[in-house]
Amino acid sequence: MYNETDILKIASDFNISKEELINELDASGLHIKYGQKNISRETGFKIYNILMENRKKVVNHKIIKTDIEMNSINRMEYYIKNFKIFLDTSSLLDDEIYLFIDNIVPLLKTNNKKILVIPQVGMELEKHANRSNDEKLKEKSKKIILILNKLIKQNLIEVIGGTNESFADNVFLSVFTKFRIDHNLLLITEDKKLANDIENLSNITSVKTNKVINVRKINRYGFLSKHNLNKTTDIYDSKIKSIRTNNENKKIIQHEAFKLFTKVSESTNKPLSISILPKVGDTLLNEKGEKIKLINEIASGGEGIIYETDSKYIAKIYKKDQLNTRKFEKIKKMISIKIDNVSICYPREILYTTNQEFVGYLMPKAKGKELQKSLFINQLLKKNFPYWNRKNSVELCLTILEKIKYLHERNIILGDINPMNILVVSSKEVYFVDTDSYQIEGYPCPVGTINFTAPEIQRKSFNEFLRTFQNEYFAVSTLLFMIMLPGKPPYSQQGGESPIDNIIKMDFSYRLGDKTNHKTPIGQWRYMWSHLPYFVKESFYNTFHYEGSNSKPQNRINVIKWISIFKRYEKLILDGTLINQDEMALDVFPKRVKKISKFNYEKCSICKVEHKDSQMRKGICNECLSKGEHYSCKKCGKHMIYTNNQKFLQNKPKFETCFECFDGKEKMYQILSCTICYSTFNIPYNEYKKLKKNNLPIPRECKKCKSNNTTKAKKNNINKQPYNVLSIGNAFSNLINNFYKK
Repeated sequence: MYNETDILKIASDFNISKEELINELDASGLHIKYGQKNISRETGFKIYNILMENRKKVVNHKIIKTDIEMNSINRMEYYIKNFKIFLDTSSLLDDEIYLFIDNIVPLLKTNNKKILVIPQVGMELEKHANRSNDEKLKEKSKKIILILNKLIKQNLIEVIGGTNESFADNVFLSVFTKFRIDHNLLLITEDKKLANDIENLSNITSVKTNKVINVRKINRYGFLSKHNLNKTTDIYDSKIKSIRTNNENKKIIQHEAFKLFTKVSESTNKPLSISILPKVGDTLLNEKGEKIKLINEIASGGEGIIYETDSKYIAKIYKKDQLNTRKFEKIKKMISIKIDNVSICYPREILYTTNQEFVGYLMPKAKGKELQKSLFINQLLKKNFPYWNRKNSVELCLTILEKIKYLHERNIILGDINPMNILVVSSKEVYFVDTDSYQIEGYPCPVGTINFTAPEIQRKSFNEFLRTFQNEYFAVSTLLFMIMLPGKPPYSQQGGESPIDNIIKMDFSYRLGDKTNHKTPIGQWRYMWSHLPYFVKESFYNTFHYEGSNSKPQNRINVIKWISIFKRYEKLILDGTLINQDEMALDVFPKRVKKISKFNYEKCSICKVEHKDSQMRKGICNECLSKGEHYSCKKCGKHMIYTNNQKFLQNKPKFETCFECFDGKEKMYQILSCTICYSTFNIPYNEYKKLKKNNLPIPRECKKCKSNNTTKAKKNNINKQPYNVLSIGNAFSNLINNFYKK
């Protein structure tokens, strides 16, 4: 029985789910279940070996290291090339020191480098080996001394420093203080106190240097890992800081956030009269009485017209049928709290005619192209952003999330989240438009779209209720999904019901492990989904699937949590983890599913894309085999396809007409050469079907040769036939039948 946290940690090391980990270990004969017992070093090493063995590739009888091993080796080699590396006593006595030596020695030899050991470490080992009462420690120290002497002879370890100081920790502090100005330094130690003291040398500001000091420990796999230093202090300090920050934020929010209402405002709604609607060239007034001139028309919509003005803002002037008391009250309420974010095109000032009639408002000018029309269609994405990749998509998600977070902190609910209300300049510059529809206090957002509407509020009239943040979190999750799978709504599926029914039932089709309804859209959507990191797929699945842990409104992932998820995704992109696993990791429209290290891959001779060898036949992938040349029947015009499977694997000819129009002749299945007379003869398709149905072989001789052979056989066997009642009865029956036919 093992602790779930340990299981999750090992699973995350191999970028798989805990269920996949447990299933893989079960198949390898190691059965584990959740419980309270922590995983021991020995068992952890055993699990690691099983997982690594399963992921090893063999090419030309040589074992190819996995991506995880290569990342650890590359990290270790980076330290060897760029740092002076010191080993202390605690690391040399660590259980995984032998694994560490096996891993580092080849790299030291390749790069002609040495590990540094101070004399005090040797003195401590000698003390343990000669005087310790602990027999295990005594024997281990003796073994380590022998290994060190061997490595010194191989010129892989160098002993540096004096013997005046008896305590190794003091010597390390002295040596690192001396060398830190000119060298990058790395100490490998299991001693947290020493690690903390060494790392604190980096905080001395009186010494000017661009060199760095790192401290690492040996992990269970014989590679290097970071220490969790000052954990208690950090948690305590962060709690104090959090309390202070929260108190400060509360003061700010009380001043600039709207109140949260649970019911729609009951104020009456009456049309507002206006003498004449303003047009280009007219002058309007703001609340301060300052003049604002309409310069030219920028755009027109259902509610009103957008004008450029002689101020730093643009103007939205409502159409006559849109002017009413509720709209006026809502805009006044909106500008009562300052939204100091130029990329959110939020009302800034109310506009009046010279007769003090409300006509619209001023707002910042937006830039960019609609998200819907610029990123959600492959051809338009290549046209508008030719160098866009998944890194940009993740950055875009974070940019949008930060702006939604800004609004949510002020108790503003967007309501109508959709890709037509977001304009994109770049992955780090976007603009929110149509903001006058946002929900504030008792004024609901009166509009919405099906794909972004939560299941619990589908088929409701939007102007009759107030949305909650939980409703909004569903829309946010949908937007993120449609950015990562450009333009594809999460409930789009093969053979499903209407989008609204799929949303209400939360019938999510994308696979998570073994969980699937087998309705995932085919082609590129599956590829895009497969290339998402597991924790991102899990978050989407848990949000959109009716059995997911975040599917209930009260459990939905909020904006802050989504930010942390996408920052983690961004980190995997920036540190090269994903691109090292698969060269298509950053493709917005990948051409195949994500590579898995334990499988072998082969490039298809047609599409030139790599596929698992199990999905290939004679150098062609299954998808390409199902494709081919499309054409029409010459006689009836019926659509036909000459597949690559028929052409390259079955060697079938291309037929000019469909089966039904074969000009009264039978469609040929195969042309063969007779094994007796060597003439060619045809096997009609119907005859082939009959042979196959009766499990009979395809004939190898023509009908003439077959008939001659049959006649000879009859003559040879005529006297050998048994004389019985059944044969006489059959003959007599045939004679009677022929008589009556005549």
